Amino acid sequence: MNQKTMIKGKIVDNAGEPMIGVSVLVQGTTTGTVTDLDGKFVLEVPANATLVISYIGYKTQNIKVGSQHAFAIKMESDNEVLDEVVVIGYQTIKRKDLTGSVASVSGKTVSVMPVSNVAQAMQGK
Repeated sequence: MNQKTMIKGKIVDNAGEPMIGVSVLVQGTTTGTVTDLDGKFVLEVPANATLVISYIGYKTQNIKVGSQHAFAIKMESDNEVLDEVVVIGYQTIKRKDLTGSVASVSGKTVSVMPVSNVAQAMQGK
């Protein structure tokens, strides 16, 4: 029988500020949670579990639970990941005056599409 234990923790960034919405998963399963407004999480895990802590723009961490029940985790920024997404939205120009390619998708259209991100919604547009 797989014994389970309740663990809790707090996740902060390099400046010590709480991080909201950090993914905390039990490695090899779909069991997990995300941090709350205070950077805290509570999760029931099996004995000898490994936690996978991930957040966009930060290095993913694998942490063995062992006999520990409380965690204080500091996330490290990953500058390489920050190069993945660039959003530019600082200018208004008429479509006829554009020299590059532009795609536009309304928020209403995106909200009914079965996609996980905006880039997928814009494919083929």
